[in-house]
Amino acid sequence: RYLATGALLATLLATQPSHSSLLEHLESLAEHPSGLLGKLSSLASSLHASVGAESASYGLFRLGSLSGNHYLGILGTWIKLPAFAAVLPSSRRARGSAAASAASYMCTSSFEPAEQLVLLSVLLHLLWLTRPRCMVRHAVCSLDAVQRGRVWTLLTANASHAAFPHLLHNCIHLLQLGPLLHATLGCSDLLALMLTAALASSAASLLWNGVLGGRPKEGSLGASG
Repeated sequence: RYLATGALLATLLATQPSHSSLLEHLESLAEHPSGLLGKLSSLASSLHASVGAESASYGLFRLGSLSGNHYLGILGTWIKLPAFAAVLPSSRRARGSAAASAASYMCTSSFEPAEQLVLLSVLLHLLWLTRPRCMVRHAVCSLDAVQRGRVWTLLTANASHAAFPHLLHNCIHLLQLGPLLHATLGCSDLLALMLTAALASSAASLLWNGVLGGRPKEGSLGASG
């Protein structure tokens, strides 16, 4: 245990991002048109980041900021931190189907879809620590669970992480890729992609473990799908 902890600390120290990598990350997030206008826009963004961006090392990680946005540098990558000061979603509500209303509610939240999934994953991990038997029943996707009527596990398993390293790994990737996908696809399309990926990964697990493997009680969990 102590060896693993030491190895983790050494890895965090060795892979702490630099301030220059923060500037490169901020530039990669900026969207620029093509042609001369794009080059001028890129130059302006680079100048703004080089002048306004700040970062400070805290030993195992680095914190950066620019224009009110805050970033966490850890394990060689940068993650945009959620705006915890504005937790409550907007009061606007879409009308129509229940699915459209739910999507509108999530898209008017102060958190992006990937950040919402991270927060849900953290909450479910806490439940793994306090209510493990309940989580095995309701947050692990298996053919046996679906056959017994617990079809919600097709979705809940995708935000379920029993082990902290598993949770940390997936949260880092979600917070790293989430803003890029959100900027490219938009909120509604990103939600549709995440839902499709969740159902597809659960279906693949049911097919591999339950149908082909003959292990109906063997389940899957995690946001990797």
